[in-house]
Amino acid sequence: MAQLTEMKIKAIKPGAKMARYYDSGGLYLQVSPTGGKYWRFKYRVEKKEKLVALGTWPQVSLKEAREKRDRCRQEIAAGNDPMQLKKARAEAVCPGRTFQEVAEAWRNNMENVWSESHAKTIRERLALNVYPVLGKKDIADIRPTEILAMLRKIEARGAYEDRPARSVRLWNRLSSRHYGLNMVSVAGGQSRVGASLVLAHPVSTPAAGP
Repeated sequence: MAQLTEMKIKAIKPGAKMARYYDSGGLYLQVSPTGGKYWRFKYRVEKKEKLVALGTWPQVSLKEAREKRDRCRQEIAAGNDPMQLKKARAEAVCPGRTFQEVAEAWRNNMENVWSESHAKTIRERLALNVYPVLGKKDIADIRPTEILAMLRKIEARGAYEDRPARSVRLWNRLSSRHYGLNMVSVAGGQSRVGASLVLAHPVSTPAAGP
């Protein structure tokens, strides 16, 4: 089977369903219908098939993804589980384990980069849409069904995110790139719509008449 190249990856177009493009040694690129390209490493530990996220392309290049895969294979050869090691490292780095604690640490770090207006928007939407429901939950335990249920509530009040790809990137950065956690389980494919709940536009309530 031909291995991937940066040129091949760049040329891949999203389809109607999630698609996998295999490289070698258990590494493959998962491409979502929205165009997201996610690196995955599939392996077995004690005869059980497992999957670990290695980042997104192009933020993580093909060369870097292969290096991450090789490190995972070395961990397996040493008798360790890459997924468990990743969670252990995340727990050592995170100042807290609840969604709100991790989100606040991420937001405080990013406010040095964002404009004042953008930082204010993110802060308000997290407080409005996310913290009341997910704030006190362990970040590693949040499931796709909880995220989708929240999105439906936001849609029900008439708030919509008109740039879903941007929302997906935000959720990925918070859940995996900064803290090494894979927020959404692999069951039924990798769902990455969760960030819409962060960026959904608040709907103002008209003032009551006299």
